Amino acid sequence: LKPCQTSNPVKPTLFPPLTLPAFECKLTEIAGKPHIYCLVRRKHLVLTPEEWVRQHFINLLSTRYEYPLALMRIEGGLRLNRLAKRTDLVVYDREGRPFLVLECKAPTVRLTPAVLEQAARYNHVLQAPYLAVSNGMDHFCFQVSAEGLKRMGDLPIFL
Repeated sequence: LKPCQTSNPVKPTLFPPLTLPAFECKLTEIAGKPHIYCLVRRKHLVLTPEEWVRQHFINLLSTRYEYPLALMRIEGGLRLNRLAKRTDLVVYDREGRPFLVLECKAPTVRLTPAVLEQAARYNHVLQAPYLAVSNGMDHFCFQVSAEGLKRMGDLPIFL
């Protein structure tokens, strides 16, 4: 799959093609740095490798899986062992409870057990029934239960 399609002056080749669906993203340059428009925050954000992955994953969730953009929160804060941490993306259910926690890494970062452990620590606070990790190339989703994490073959359906 190709990365987002754009006619903007920022070259998407600065960031690698991902194994996520292509979409019409809005790229621009602000103060000499590439930015991408975020549909969740409704503003341009500095385009880092992690943001590249996150915006592609948001597109996947909202278009293919019909997760509402209004129920997504980016870089939400939480307290973990008295430390301030930020989740990459949390999707809430229609009652306002965390539904899915997503941890994004740059495409060059391998998805190791340490990455999953980081996401699981965040979810220990949030208590979402689903947990996902992605580096844009590989993607894993897990159902969370008292017995632990059960790997799923696909993302959960949003009801």
